[in-house]
Amino acid sequence: SPTLPPKDATATANDNDPNDDAATEKNPSAQRNFGKVNQPIHFDDMLFLRNPCRIPGGTSRHPTAYPNYRKGKGSFGFLIQRLSDRNYAMRSLCLDRSGATYNTYKKKGVNYISVVWYPPSNLNDHADDDTIVDGCHLDLIDPNNGRTYLDGPNLISAIRNAVNHVRCVFLNGAQSNPGSDIGAGDIAAAIDACSDSLLCLSLTECKLSAGLLRSITGCQKLRGIIIENCQLWGGGEEGQDDERPTDVMLAETLRACPELRWCFVKSSIFGTECWNALEDCKNVCPHLEVLWVDAPLHTEERIDVARGDHDTIRRALESRRDVLKICMINPDDKNESRYVLNGNGAGGGDRLEGRKKTEEEKRMTHTLRGGSYLNTV
Repeated sequence: SPTLPPKDATATANDNDPNDDAATEKNPSAQRNFGKVNQPIHFDDMLFLRNPCRIPGGTSRHPTAYPNYRKGKGSFGFLIQRLSDRNYAMRSLCLDRSGATYNTYKKKGVNYISVVWYPPSNLNDHADDDTIVDGCHLDLIDPNNGRTYLDGPNLISAIRNAVNHVRCVFLNGAQSNPGSDIGAGDIAAAIDACSDSLLCLSLTECKLSAGLLRSITGCQKLRGIIIENCQLWGGGEEGQDDERPTDVMLAETLRACPELRWCFVKSSIFGTECWNALEDCKNVCPHLEVLWVDAPLHTEERIDVARGDHDTIRRALESRRDVLKICMINPDDKNESRYVLNGNGAGGGDRLEGRKKTEEEKRMTHTLRGGSYLNTV
């Protein structure tokens, strides 16, 4: 087995009462910073080797076993670190009342911006914290094909064997790599097993079904949620007897979780009904501080159009101006929001209507028609 370097930090102790706000909000008067900051970006290549995954089934390997190790910020290991740090940034905001800051960078040869979060505490600090079931971990990824070793029985066992109440579940289902086994039903069962105490949930590249959304809706104490690049699942696909998730179902989740502070959704199911729900700022997620929605609609004539009635979106956002600290709507290729509260910001404050397609983009639309991209992001 690989030689383990010493840990940078020790795990924090955790009270086991999920209803004790004094235990989960440690620094209510501390300075809270939000938004983009100009801080160094550090690839901690030994992060996962120092802190082995506690979910059964993983394998610890030296980070050189994974693709592009020598590319640093362009490595696979750093991708998983960024996802992990985002999860812990959500946890810090929701449980410790910390702020939320991030930076961005652009890798060579790509046309998109990568985001790096700066959590006050991360996996280094919580490696032995059994209130966190962390399935967003390099140990769970096969370096040969990118598949996850994560499966339903091991996930359930990690939750049921925790001494303390599970407050956070972070999962990377690796669904972009065929052969990964973790299903929507497995995740729903895991969430059901800790629904009374769950405060933060992160689903990256997981199968997302109507049943899974219903399980999330049952977590009425939920304070933070991330849904990114999940595969919409159900409707009889490949033997699945569950329904496909819809905008209406996600809106019900928002209505059922009044304590939500962090909502990060990169999925086509965030649309009209979700914005209709958020327009009710007094009764639906009144404490929401981070809202990051990446769900652009591309039509025959326009690109990057916000889903839903644009006046409703404007009312929903402006009514939350005094509470929202980060508002990112359909970020552009510079990671600038296409709607900026108070109308300030690069590229204009209100770009909900997107822009007209160029003639070349129209030709590409006809060439690519029939693809399922919007069913998977």
